[in-house]
Amino acid sequence: MVDIDVLNTVEILDGNSHMNYNLLFSSSNELLKPIFSNFDFKEKDVLSVLGSGDQAFHFFKAKVGKLDLYDINKLAIYNMYLRYWNMLFNNNFYLPKVIDNNYILNLLSFVNPCTDDENYAFEYWKLLLEKYSDVGELFIPRSTIVDSKNEVIYKKRIIDGVRNHDFNFYNIDISKPSFLDKKYDYIYVSNIGDYVSKNLEAFRLYRDNLYDLLKDGGKIICTNVIKDGACSDERRVFREKFKCHNMPKVYKYSIFSPEVPGYYYEKK
Repeated sequence: MVDIDVLNTVEILDGNSHMNYNLLFSSSNELLKPIFSNFDFKEKDVLSVLGSGDQAFHFFKAKVGKLDLYDINKLAIYNMYLRYWNMLFNNNFYLPKVIDNNYILNLLSFVNPCTDDENYAFEYWKLLLEKYSDVGELFIPRSTIVDSKNEVIYKKRIIDGVRNHDFNFYNIDISKPSFLDKKYDYIYVSNIGDYVSKNLEAFRLYRDNLYDLLKDGGKIICTNVIKDGACSDERRVFREKFKCHNMPKVYKYSIFSPEVPGYYYEKK
């Protein structure tokens, strides 16, 4: 499996496309601390996009009950472990702006994998360094710089959460019917609606998938609704099956945007 992931990564780095393989975001473009301050996640069952890893790290901080992570990009889980090692051995929450082979090689020199998933991640980065001379090309720097002052995270909870494997990762497209036979108190779908909101029928299917995965009264945190173009369609489609609420506290989509109320959807 790791060998195939490495080969497909080299393919996308060479400019080819592969389903379920994409470049990696080095950080979220959202200021997550003010978003999370609207909710009490303690001991709740949560399904969250993995993405850059930032959402997962905030959920570790929030002491959730069960945390399941999903992403259409198979490489997202390897990125999460790279960030975990960066916190563990370099004491830095964010990856450096310049990522090269030497930086990753130095990190790997400290790693002693504790779980199967961590070992897979270790083998993935080790093999990728052997196959490709500039692994830094795999990372997309965010055009919106994350304000680290607003991203205060308890690193110990994150490190313990990853080390103890207090999560499950599913390589799935959340806009498609899911094999997950589970119900959640919260589903976090940061920016995911952007990919389907142009097709309202596809968006209704996406909404129905989320509806089926929620417990009664469960909530969807859908932060992309504040973006121009997606907001009105999303709210109209979600209101067919959900109650739409403003978040009690305003937040910013990025450090450069104005403050906005934000929305969440509650299962009727």
